[in-house]
Amino acid sequence: MPLKENAISLIRIKLFDMAGYWLIGILLIIPFQPRISLITQLWNSRAANIFNKLDELTIIIFFPLAAYILYRNYKEGRINCQLYGIFVFPIITVISMGFISGLLNQNSMYITAHGIFSYIKNFLLIFIYAAFFREGITFQKIFQLMLIIAVCVGVIAIIHELWAMYLKYSDYDLPISIFNNIQMIMIMITGGKIDPFNWRMGIYRTPSIMTHYNLLGFYSIFIISIYLTITKKINAISFSSLFAGVLLSVSRLAFLCFAFLAGFQILKGRKWFIVLLIPLLPLLLYAVFISHNSVFSDEINVPRDTITGEEIKEGMTSYREYARSKTLEVWRDYPVLGVGPGMFGGDIAVKNNSPYYEEYNAFVLLKHFRTLDQFWPQALAEMGIVGTIAFAGLLVSLFLTFLLSRQLAADELTRGLFTGLTVFTVFVFFSTFSNSLNNAPILFPYCAVAGMGLGCGGRHETA
Repeated sequence: MPLKENAISLIRIKLFDMAGYWLIGILLIIPFQPRISLITQLWNSRAANIFNKLDELTIIIFFPLAAYILYRNYKEGRINCQLYGIFVFPIITVISMGFISGLLNQNSMYITAHGIFSYIKNFLLIFIYAAFFREGITFQKIFQLMLIIAVCVGVIAIIHELWAMYLKYSDYDLPISIFNNIQMIMIMITGGKIDPFNWRMGIYRTPSIMTHYNLLGFYSIFIISIYLTITKKINAISFSSLFAGVLLSVSRLAFLCFAFLAGFQILKGRKWFIVLLIPLLPLLLYAVFISHNSVFSDEINVPRDTITGEEIKEGMTSYREYARSKTLEVWRDYPVLGVGPGMFGGDIAVKNNSPYYEEYNAFVLLKHFRTLDQFWPQALAEMGIVGTIAFAGLLVSLFLTFLLSRQLAADELTRGLFTGLTVFTVFVFFSTFSNSLNNAPILFPYCAVAGMGLGCGGRHETA
């Protein structure tokens, strides 16, 4: 009998280890999921679709297991349930309001469930990673891998920038064979040719090996936020590469977040951040006044006759302005609970041909972009004021959870980690005004690291 019990115990340990390796692997590649999926699409569309769903499959498979593990730890008195309880209630509220909205609007339960899942799926990773990672030394090793990858991304961004500068300002003095070879290598690494429209303030907005320059900038900000708070001695090469990711993205959001981060570091005694702010603040102020994503731009191949005369008269100059106007129209008609999750503004609504697109004469443009590119208008249209307040409560609850966890942290590592998470949660809130929140390359790592933090810092001392 003991032999059988030992065998079962050994199998459990091996399965637990295998699950951990999977979660580490997916965490390291998820920032590049869109790029890898695009490359995979070239030779096998089915494999690309599967790879594009790896984050969701991971959540669906591992969340029940994580819930069971956390429940066992709770029964054994090994975790501080108060830390988890702070943000569990807002998640339950978002789910409840979403289903009520779907039922009252007589929407398909499949679309409603899918829409709700898109709102909360990444936050479920907090429970998954908290269940499987409970040692500070493990987190340190994982974050070192994340840091190395982010530094490599920054180096590629620098190379991409130099190549773009060469193409724009040189007379192509390289021999044709060498030029073609370099060009082919750059296309293979970065996923495409230099885009002549991706310049801002004389800087090429490189995406590096990510699919978009804004993703590069915000992912770099995330790694910097954690790196600065858990590391006493900053490696100049690593930091320079991360800063290059922020600077070369020429992202207003990344610039704004870095300015706040630099101010925070200056208050902590790292005065050399003042030097970095000198060139960054003028760039940020200048970038604020640059319009982008024109609704009527020839770049997006949207026929001008698909835009109504009324919209042209309103003088809308950006897609976000147009999308915000449409969602507010919907919200005014469905103010309390919205039209239901998955019914307006996201990729789910496009795939399921939501009737609200046709009703509000918005299908052509929203189908083209497949996102409103801003979170709160979509939340108002789909979830109404009640659901939007519930989701805002979720972000606030995470902020409070990290603050409380920082106070309860037993060592410098977890205290620094929760400091970084607290700061970056503010940046996540900033991002909701200019981007879709359901962004796996950013939100997946953020929630995974938050989960590891709670796993390390949410234990009772007797555990």
